[in-house]
Amino acid sequence: MFFFFAFTYVLKYSCTEHGGSQQTSDASWWPKPFVFEKSGLYVGYWSTVCEAWFQTRLQQIRAGHESVKKGNEWRGGAIKFQKATPILVQANNEAAQKFLHTYSPPL
Repeated sequence: MFFFFAFTYVLKYSCTEHGGSQQTSDASWWPKPFVFEKSGLYVGYWSTVCEAWFQTRLQQIRAGHESVKKGNEWRGGAIKFQKATPILVQANNEAAQKFLHTYSPPL
C-alpha cells in the first residue's frame, strides 16, 4: 500500500442556502490513499505510470496550474483511468499468493 503525504485542509464557509450555517469541506493536494487505490491508476504497486502522474501533477502545482481538490473532485475523475484495474490488481495478488504457496519452502 502506498501513502502520499496528503495534508488535508478543512475549509470552513457559510452557506446562504442553509441559513448561513457553517459548512466544512476537505481539500488536499494529493488524493487520500483509499481514493488513489481505487482510481484505476494504482496497479498494486508504484508503477512508472504512477510516478509520471505524480511528477506531472507536482510540476503543475509548482507552476500554479493546479490547486487543492475536494474529495468529490478526486473521486469524480481527477485520477480515474481504467475501471478494470482493480480486477487486474486482484488477479495479480491471487497469482502471487498461489506462486508463493506452491514454490516457497515450508516454514
